[in-house]
Amino acid sequence: MTISDPCALLKTLVERPAEESWLEFKESAWDHDRIAQYVAGLSNAAILAGQERGFLVFGVEDATHKIVGTTVALKSKKIGNENFQNWIQRVISPAIQVNLHDFQCDGRKCAIIEIAPSYAAPVAYKSEIWVRIGENLKKPKPDDPVTAALYRATSRVSFEQGAAAMGITAEQVAVRLDVDAFYTLSKTPKPQLLSAALTRLVSKGYLRDTLEGTFDITNLGALMLAHDLGSFETLASKRVRVVHYKGIDKARASPEQTIAKGYACGFEELLGRVREPLAEEKLINGIRTTVYPYHDDILRETIANALVHQDLSVNGAGPMVEVFSNRIEISNPGDSLVEKDMILNDRKSRNEKLANAMRELNLCEERGSGLDRTFKAAEDSLLPAPDFIMSGNSMRVIVFTAKPFKQLSRAEKMRALYFHCALRFEVQDYMSNASLRARFGLAKDDYQAVTDLITAAKKENRIKPADTGSARKGAKYIPYWAG
Repeated sequence: MTISDPCALLKTLVERPAEESWLEFKESAWDHDRIAQYVAGLSNAAILAGQERGFLVFGVEDATHKIVGTTVALKSKKIGNENFQNWIQRVISPAIQVNLHDFQCDGRKCAIIEIAPSYAAPVAYKSEIWVRIGENLKKPKPDDPVTAALYRATSRVSFEQGAAAMGITAEQVAVRLDVDAFYTLSKTPKPQLLSAALTRLVSKGYLRDTLEGTFDITNLGALMLAHDLGSFETLASKRVRVVHYKGIDKARASPEQTIAKGYACGFEELLGRVREPLAEEKLINGIRTTVYPYHDDILRETIANALVHQDLSVNGAGPMVEVFSNRIEISNPGDSLVEKDMILNDRKSRNEKLANAMRELNLCEERGSGLDRTFKAAEDSLLPAPDFIMSGNSMRVIVFTAKPFKQLSRAEKMRALYFHCALRFEVQDYMSNASLRARFGLAKDDYQAVTDLITAAKKENRIKPADTGSARKGAKYIPYWAG
């Protein structure tokens, strides 16, 4: 969803013989409540009509479609002390892309609110669903067939299927997408003819053939293969940001780095930006070796997890990697779909098409196994267990550098115990005192310390015996929720 020439778009819209359900013309009338109702209604109308966006246009006479100009300046509008852009994003749910355009057209001031459809649920204002039917704005009742149609439409269309750029030539596709990267990562030979190469991208959902000699680049295609995500207006905020801090807090930071490339073609660059400043030279068996504080699987899987599980509908927010001297924090917009305790054992994906595309290009593990691999790598490296912070609007994964058992806090020990138990339950090789000692890198002499930890975990209902009738010695344990 992007407007490169709003005046040209406006002239195309006014040439339509009648207003569409997803298009509304106004001159200068402004009532913020009514405008919000129209934003919701046009978004819902767009998805019902199979349109990539709806438009609320200011500066056009409704009856004649004549461009007359407007006094409305969208980017200067305020609701109380809050600018209109922030206000409309806050009061509309679920979150959708809303772009504001103030511009001149033939010497007259005009404005357009560009509105994306929702890919999660019908759009509502103040908890009420609105929809444009013909030229009328309506509030359908829950049992109205239109409401049912909206729920069906939003459930079958995903953000990844939306258009990031429309009606561009094959040559323009090759300029904006890294077509070579797709064939390199998929380990398949690239056809010599560009048309044949793009046919494969169409089959994968990266492009849509308009059947008019042009293509639409889907959000999926841009997110995966863009040479520069910033060139796609509605995806610019989805670029990954990387910040290295000098210490354990944010007091001193190196300049922020933004990875412009798409997630697939830019993934190795992203990993390098995170990892390379952490490299150390050490002598191992007399050989100078470059070592890193984190296992490669940990970084690869946690970062890929943040990319594929972010809430793509959240405007103005994207993934971020913050590197401290004792940890790395990987955050993404949108809360987890799974409770923290079930993060290893419950499988839900917010962006299934993006996740599949990343797996097909060998950038992350098979469905549901990425975090298992992360925890296994942390255990093999004797690193503290990753932590998960869920705030309602975002998800943050924290991975830690090495710390001896005696320096771990009680919470860190209990977290490592719980996820070790959950990981062993996954493979039906239940946790024991011996397995937990190995996880912490402890000797048999530390049996009692681990026994005390297991006893505390049982009292706090974090784990339970796998067999209630078994003797304490050699006992096996499973997570508290396991059957």
